[in-house]
Amino acid sequence: MSIERATISDQEWALISPELSLLPKVKIGNLDKCRQFIGGVLWLLRGGMEWRMLPPEHGKWNSVFNTFAN
Repeated sequence: MSIERATISDQEWALISPELSLLPKVKIGNLDKCRQFIGGVLWLLRGGMEWRMLPPEHGKWNSVFNTFAN
């Protein structure tokens, strides 16, 4: 699976990011890191991959996992 399949376009991000701030349990610090995190989770879900297989472009696999799990 290519990384591009989980890349969030600028147009998609413009729709997603405002909605995230409306969710009570979602904390957004750095928007670029948030976008990277969501792209990583999408990559995993679309491909049925293991966390350890996450490409480094999406962040460290264990950091993405911990954020997702909490």
